[in-house]
Amino acid sequence: MKLVGKCVDLESAYKQFPIAPAHHRYGIFALKNPESNQIEFFIARALPFGASASVHGFNRAAMA
Repeated sequence: MKLVGKCVDLESAYKQFPIAPAHHRYGIFALKNPESNQIEFFIARALPFGASASVHGFNRAAMA
């Protein structure tokens, strides 16, 4: 059997791969809100765009 596939450009590709709930503690971000000048915390629910490991994780899933 010949394996056939194709490449597609996914909209918001990194958001297609959720982070396991058990790993949410590793996806906590602290950002300074420019309006309030306060530090705010966020939990990533999907691969964060721009994180170096996101590219590797996305490529592994895409190749599978």
